[in-house]
Amino acid sequence: MSIYILYTSYVDTKQQIKTRFSNNSLLIAERIKAGFQASDYVLRDIISQVSLSELQYPPTNTEKHQQRKEFIEKKRLTLPHATLAGLYDKNCILTHTNHIDGFDGSKREYCQVMQNEPKRKTFISQAFVSDGGLFNVVQVRKFNTKSGFLGMAAFGIDLSYFTELIDLPQETKLITIRMFDKNMRLIANKPFVLEDIGTISSEVFIKEFIESSDRVRFIDGLPSLYKKNTMVYLRKVDELPFIIVMEMTSKDGLAGWYRHALIIFFFLFSILLMTIAIIKNNLKIIEQNKILVDKEKKLHLLATTDSLTGLLNRHGIKSLVEQEMKRFNRKKYPVSLILIDIDNFKVINDNFGHPIGDKILQLLSNSLQPIIRDADYIVRWGGEEFFILATDTPLANATILAEKIRALVEGLSQAELPPFTVSIGVAQYKKQDSFDNWYTKADNALYKAKEDGKNQVAVANDNPLIL
Repeated sequence: MSIYILYTSYVDTKQQIKTRFSNNSLLIAERIKAGFQASDYVLRDIISQVSLSELQYPPTNTEKHQQRKEFIEKKRLTLPHATLAGLYDKNCILTHTNHIDGFDGSKREYCQVMQNEPKRKTFISQAFVSDGGLFNVVQVRKFNTKSGFLGMAAFGIDLSYFTELIDLPQETKLITIRMFDKNMRLIANKPFVLEDIGTISSEVFIKEFIESSDRVRFIDGLPSLYKKNTMVYLRKVDELPFIIVMEMTSKDGLAGWYRHALIIFFFLFSILLMTIAIIKNNLKIIEQNKILVDKEKKLHLLATTDSLTGLLNRHGIKSLVEQEMKRFNRKKYPVSLILIDIDNFKVINDNFGHPIGDKILQLLSNSLQPIIRDADYIVRWGGEEFFILATDTPLANATILAEKIRALVEGLSQAELPPFTVSIGVAQYKKQDSFDNWYTKADNALYKAKEDGKNQVAVANDNPLIL
């Protein structure tokens, strides 16, 4: 019950944080949209009162030109966040401004977009450094014409405006708020750090979010720039090139839950002490159970291990073979079967005796183990036959391993033992195979190796080896 309470309260706390992030980021987004809507109304007012014939630089009528500049400045002052205001002609030459007339903006993003997209009426740029050395964003609206782009009105907006928009007095210092454009340039932050404004972020999760079709995204447990486990909420501002990123460390966000958990753990610890006292009275029963388990393990070992060679027997390999077959069917990792048989083993037993035959079996077992990978399995399948389950091994590699084994055995010699060789059959598992089919393919290949003269490797004929 305590675990359930902790889990549900943990989930609820995370959901509350997510909802809090969602509401606050939506509030900021609406503020931003409202701000640009207000400035767009002013731009509409400007272009409704200006004639296209006035968009000339140098001016032909200096007095009228000055009057229009004063008009532009008056409109700019209605928007406290607008630092620049101006009119551009069809060539993106700044004809009227509160700054310096005659600026060629044709290489700026906002000019190129408006000139290249005739149907576009308004645009808001990414943040960039103006000629005055300050970061700003430009909002433009073109004159209403049916002849494409003939001019536009524009406002330059200082990035300090965005710092004001993301300020949420009701939020504690535990939440970090940042705002980026789609070029990942930081345009506002809280707490405010001036030297960070205008820097390009290298955070992969922000880039992935910008490139995705998601409007919002909640990330739980992200290592942030502050090297702490952090919960992050990202939101795109509809139709505008801005991203809001809100962060809170998991430690701060879950502080109340941690206190709640501490109380419950104290309660559980008290129960644990009582449980220990009860367990002490049952140690004898536990010890007896342990003895029974040990005996069961020994019996299992005897049942699954060959007593002569110490290798797995056919009973011990059964579950491993089934596991590898399932693994192939699920992930397509190749698995091969190598079947090894000592040539003329009956003759050796008849001529030299069974003790010598047993020593040969032990020698072969000991010689195989060092050249087999830890991931592979060696089995004494019965009599003089050995079985290697080669995991993650395609047929070509299994054949190379089989040839290596054959050559190794051919070179074995001990003074008290007669020389001997092995024949080997190799088959790779296929999806449609049962174990019996797979084994039969390897056994048929082994039979072919025997039939062709022994002391050689043969490959199952339904697995053509491409060299």
